[in-house]
Amino acid sequence: MAIQDVDAGACREVAERYRPRSLAVPGDITDPASVSATVERATSEFGRIDILVNNVGVSNPKPFLDHSLDDIDRSLDVNLRGMPYVTRMVAETMVANGTGSIVNVSSVASYEPCTGSAIYGTCKGGINTVTRYLAHELAPHGVRVNAVSPGLMASSRHVGLVTELGEIPGARYPQLLAECVHRTPLARPSNAAEVADVIAFLVSDAASYVNGAVWDVNGGMI
Repeated sequence: MAIQDVDAGACREVAERYRPRSLAVPGDITDPASVSATVERATSEFGRIDILVNNVGVSNPKPFLDHSLDDIDRSLDVNLRGMPYVTRMVAETMVANGTGSIVNVSSVASYEPCTGSAIYGTCKGGINTVTRYLAHELAPHGVRVNAVSPGLMASSRHVGLVTELGEIPGARYPQLLAECVHRTPLARPSNAAEVADVIAFLVSDAASYVNGAVWDVNGGMI
C-alpha cells in the first residue's frame, strides 16, 4: 500500500501502522510531477497497482462572495483537479494489466447545499460526474470506478469545519448541524471506519459487478 499526502509527517505516521506492507510517499496531488513520482515508486515497490482510493479534500468555509479568486483556485486544484491527475496515471497501468478498482471519495455536500461550502460541494459534484464517465470508459479494460459520498462525520476535520462555519454570520451553525442529525434516521454522525468499510467492499471482488455507482454513506439522510 502506497500512501501519498502533502503532510509528510502524517503520511509517514499512517504508513508506519501498516509496515511492512506500506510505503509513505509524501507529495502534492496538484503537482503532476509529484504524482508521477509516486506512481513510479509504488509500481517499483509492489510490482503493480490494483487499487486506487482518491481520498483528498480541503475546505475553506465561508460564503461564496467572500471567496477570493485564489481561494477558488486552491479549492479547485485540491478537491477536483488533482484527482484526474492521479487517476490518469494509475488507470494507465491498470488498463495495461487488464484489472483494477478505483474509488473516489465524494461528499453529501455535492447535492446538499450548505452555507460556506459552495466551491467544495461543486468540486465533489464534479467527482461524482467523473466517476460515472470513467466507469463507462474504463470498464471494457477491466477497471471498475465507483465513489462513496459520506454524510455527517465525527472526524477532527469535520469538527474543525463546524467550528469555522459557526463563526459565519447567518450560517446558523450549530442549528444546521442539529438539522443534519435530525434528518439522519440513525441520528448520529458516522465514523471513519464505517466509511472505510464501504470503500473496502467496493474495491474487493465481492463488488465485482458494481461500477459507476456513487454510494451514499450518510445514515439515510433525507
